[in-house]
Amino acid sequence: MSEWNVDFFYEAYETRNVSIFPGSPYMYTDIVKSKKICSLERLKICDCGGDFLATIYFKEFEKMTNAVIVEGYGLTETTSLTHYNINKKFRRIGSIGKAVSGAKCKIVDREGNKVKPGTWGILWIKGPMVSPGYVNGLINKKWFNTGDIATVKKHYYYIAGRQSDLINLKENVDITRIIENYIYEKYMCDKVFIEFIGQKNYIIEMKIYIEIRQNYSKTDIINDLEVKFNSIKLIDLIILEKLAKTATGKVQRNLLLDIKKESK
Repeated sequence: MSEWNVDFFYEAYETRNVSIFPGSPYMYTDIVKSKKICSLERLKICDCGGDFLATIYFKEFEKMTNAVIVEGYGLTETTSLTHYNINKKFRRIGSIGKAVSGAKCKIVDREGNKVKPGTWGILWIKGPMVSPGYVNGLINKKWFNTGDIATVKKHYYYIAGRQSDLINLKENVDITRIIENYIYEKYMCDKVFIEFIGQKNYIIEMKIYIEIRQNYSKTDIINDLEVKFNSIKLIDLIILEKLAKTATGKVQRNLLLDIKKESK
């Protein structure tokens, strides 16, 4: 298919004897929210990558199926996976998994210095899967700067978001994932995107874009989030029926300004 279509997914599943499904978080969310009465018990192995999959949809999808979702990580510049959760026994939900064989990783600050273990920093990768050259000089002495903010705990890697999205945030960089999980679980929305504005006196200023089908009060959601997370200040909350996304469900950041104009 040229773009994701949940009806075509069910048609393919029913007619092609499907047991393995590699998908993006948007696809898993759409399947859960479609609420179509259809047994998906043949599904055994499901891969997920490309973005953050909310815990609520992770668990709900597995309830619907016999499948186990394993998350991984890789970029165009690395040509293949660099991190992976091998199976259910060894996976960590919310983690991109351990580095695959041959992949070397380091987490550094903006000056290129290695950070202390357990600290958030920029993920760099080196190995045979990394492209030997790339435009704009992103690869330096065979090390590739992913541009993602990450940390590692007991050999499992976690991603907080893009460096460009978190550039103004000095502390609590994983607050994004915590807030996203809360919004997904409480409001069962389709998509959440958080834009950091700045940080003043330890208060994190942000805008939140929510794609949601139900009718919720903007004021009620703002009050709820600011009470639940007293370290944040919402500059704006934009509720839309549709966020501009790629074919696999990633938010198109360059179109957020247009979306805001349309929402007024």
